[in-house]
Amino acid sequence: MKKLLLIILCALVNLAYATTLREMRFENTKLETVLKALSQVAELNVLFDPNISADLQKPVSVSVFKPMPIGEAINLILKEYGLIAVPVDAKVYRITKAGELTINVGALGEDQVKKIVGFLKERVSPSAEIVIDRTLGTIYIRDEESRIKRLEPALKDFQKVVGKIAPTEERITRVFYLKNIDVEEAYRLILPKTKKDTVINKVPTFNALVITDTPSQIEEYTKTLQSFLTETPRERRPITKIFYLKYISPQEFIDMIKPLMSEASVVLSGGGFRVETTPQQPQPTAGQQTQTQVQTAPTPILKEFNAVMITDYPEVIENIMDRFKEYISEEPVRIRIEARITEVSEEALRELGINWSALFSNARVP
Repeated sequence: MKKLLLIILCALVNLAYATTLREMRFENTKLETVLKALSQVAELNVLFDPNISADLQKPVSVSVFKPMPIGEAINLILKEYGLIAVPVDAKVYRITKAGELTINVGALGEDQVKKIVGFLKERVSPSAEIVIDRTLGTIYIRDEESRIKRLEPALKDFQKVVGKIAPTEERITRVFYLKNIDVEEAYRLILPKTKKDTVINKVPTFNALVITDTPSQIEEYTKTLQSFLTETPRERRPITKIFYLKYISPQEFIDMIKPLMSEASVVLSGGGFRVETTPQQPQPTAGQQTQTQVQTAPTPILKEFNAVMITDYPEVIENIMDRFKEYISEEPVRIRIEARITEVSEEALRELGINWSALFSNARVP
């Protein structure tokens, strides 16, 4: 049965595609037999490392149901069983045990990572796999086990290796002046991009972050905070602004802006009063009566105009105005109601005590 499978495999490959498998299936066949069959089809000579003789005798089941380059098929099988094919000559490969190594490069700059990769390429075989994972900040190396073991001592003291192949990148300091965002929120935005030696100082007084890091890292922070940066510092002094509202009530508006308000926020709604006084009279002379200052009744201007008065930092006020501009008016919103009488019944007039005919006849109404 095994021979029949191999004959079918070879016929398909040789007749249709010189280097592509159309279909392949081995069931409960020794790994050595599978590799030899594929190498014969690919016209390659393979040598097996004596250290993997036990692995080669294991029964395996392998299937391919779609066209695939034969070299890719061989590599997938080797990787599945922890092996690797290392070139000895143009058509000769040595199959041996594979090894893996992962290096943490999260604290390094882009130039240093490139030099590390160059350092590794000089020490691995042509079949080695080197993968840079920028998300995890790691370099993954897969090569024959003997080379991986020789790499480990060279990378054991990683900081010394980095120092030899790449000088420490210059560190600079930049002040990031912020708008429409506070320092805590900005800090949370850039935190995932920081390194172990990143130095960040928060300056709430001027709503700024002072960051010391490498130029490449500073550029990353700039991209992240681009929409929140301003060129000039802002001293965080609260200001007061009256918002005239439309479509909603003051309480609804206050509930909407609560998440944006700072610890210094003061909101007044319907309780603000404008006090008007008459000019103070001159002091009375002898024999004159004393005149007192006249004070009018307080006028609730906020309630009168459906408005709220907010005291907060400038960036908070700007953020509120930008986020909720559809509910804010520059001037007090006034509503005018016109009522027109289209038809009035005589009974309704009598109930109201109005003598309509008398009004039109200029008669005196008692």
